[in-house]
Amino acid sequence: MIWDTFNDPLVHNSVESLFEKYVYGDPADGPVGEKYSYCSTGYALLGMIIEEASTMSLGGYFEQEIIESLGLVNTYFKNTPEYPDDVQYKTNRYMEQAPGQIQNCTDFTNNLASIAMGDIGLFATPYEYARFYQELLRGNVLDSSTMQLMLNDEIRIPEEEESYQCLGLEHDKSNVFGDIYWHGGGWFGTLSRTKYFPGSDVTISINTNGTGFTFHTDETLNRFSSLVDEIEKVTFTGERN
Repeated sequence: MIWDTFNDPLVHNSVESLFEKYVYGDPADGPVGEKYSYCSTGYALLGMIIEEASTMSLGGYFEQEIIESLGLVNTYFKNTPEYPDDVQYKTNRYMEQAPGQIQNCTDFTNNLASIAMGDIGLFATPYEYARFYQELLRGNVLDSSTMQLMLNDEIRIPEEEESYQCLGLEHDKSNVFGDIYWHGGGWFGTLSRTKYFPGSDVTISINTNGTGFTFHTDETLNRFSSLVDEIEKVTFTGERN
């Protein structure tokens, strides 16, 4: 789907038509609870379930339950009335297709965000990303039983030491920092990572507006991950490499 949209960046689709074209009829990756595989399709399905259960639009539900509840002032969901259209409030996103070949992919990613249901389409500052994560993991967003289910339903991530996938979060167990709950994202022209350290009640959120063409494996991601590690070290030890 990504490559089809990339080749026709202003194509108009709906999330339902994308499910019919790319998802319907395909088998699951594995039995429930026995295999971990991150996939944005699950978040899109969750968004559709929220709309059906709440009888509200996902944007309206998000505003009511998250934005207004936490008093966020610089967080918006796509297609909601306050979503900023002025370019000065949006950061251009850039993708390195090949070494030294940089492309502005903002229109392409904005179009994908307008199509998406629950996987992308959120506009916020790094501070408010951090604020949401901190309030969520302090127990101030979901009720205690839901929070317990979210954190305790863990599957170990293959080939990762002391790293587990919870429901919507990853849980790392570090000898240096203790427990770490985090979520990261990557899209064309975007990389982000937000981490919460419950032992010290510290949250770190980092975002960048540039990626490589294969952003999950390229050198841009390696540099970004190194930056995250360096900021963690400075935050907790005051030392730099």
